[in-house]
Amino acid sequence: QTGTITIGGGTGAQTVDIGGGGTGIKTVNIAGGSAANVVAIANTQTGGSLTMGDAMTGGTITIGGSGLQTGTITLGGGTGAQSVLIGGGSTGIKTVTIAGGTAANVITIGDAQTAGSIAMGTLMTGGTISIGGTGLHTGTIDIGPGTGAQTLNLASSGIGIKTVNIATGGATGNVVNVATGAIAATVAIGNVTGATTVGILAGTGGIELTGKLITKGAVPAATQSAGTATITATSTDTAGIVTTDATSHTTVIITFAVAYAAAPSCTFSAGDADAAALVGTANGVMGVTTTTTLTLTHDASAAIAVWHYHCVELE
Repeated sequence: QTGTITIGGGTGAQTVDIGGGGTGIKTVNIAGGSAANVVAIANTQTGGSLTMGDAMTGGTITIGGSGLQTGTITLGGGTGAQSVLIGGGSTGIKTVTIAGGTAANVITIGDAQTAGSIAMGTLMTGGTISIGGTGLHTGTIDIGPGTGAQTLNLASSGIGIKTVNIATGGATGNVVNVATGAIAATVAIGNVTGATTVGILAGTGGIELTGKLITKGAVPAATQSAGTATITATSTDTAGIVTTDATSHTTVIITFAVAYAAAPSCTFSAGDADAAALVGTANGVMGVTTTTTLTLTHDASAAIAVWHYHCVELE
């Protein structure tokens, strides 16, 4: 047979029931033959609704072939603004599985768009979000590998205490690289707010530093028992340079910009011949520290002396 078979094709409002009724299990086949049928359902209407299995409380709904199907299955592929909801609803716990088979599937989400946004778990207040294998997974996980200028934020919101763990697993031999590329990068760790603590720990392998060690921070104050001492503008509580004036004095006092929790261990050295001469006297030069000051004491001198100091707090 060729031609057209029309069921309920009138222009009036109609209800067309196929396989209805509350009793008796029906098997309803539409285009169930083996030919390459073309099946269209509501594909010309521009309004209304299309519902499938709306009242079901059990059973299975299958879309697409369960065997050796190839080709494309499109959901919400229109050009208009659409909302495509999968597993939505505020009640009933859903398990949503995408490409859950054991094949080497290729899964892409938002990989063709050049704008917009992708959100995952935005409103969650509990539960777990897992990315990557939890077992013997090998391979590479890339986050933000694009060539454009990007900002990657991890636990960066201003509220809520975060614990960020990187390579904290028990395996021996983890290799953690941060900004190790051959580029002129700026790497900042920690901040100077309040009681912020930054710990760099090492076992028997030690801590290796390559390059210059530069201290930064507020400039401490420098005074002497008489006259005026000056301190370089790049000095800090950790290291600096102090120069006395030609007024006779017996002490040079460095007052730290921020008090130490415990009196630091400080070393000092002569920065010119006048300072070296004071060190070479019978009484020498003595350095005493408190949590707030480093005091250098020597015989009375009107020499313009230069002193270098380095301080480290011992915990």
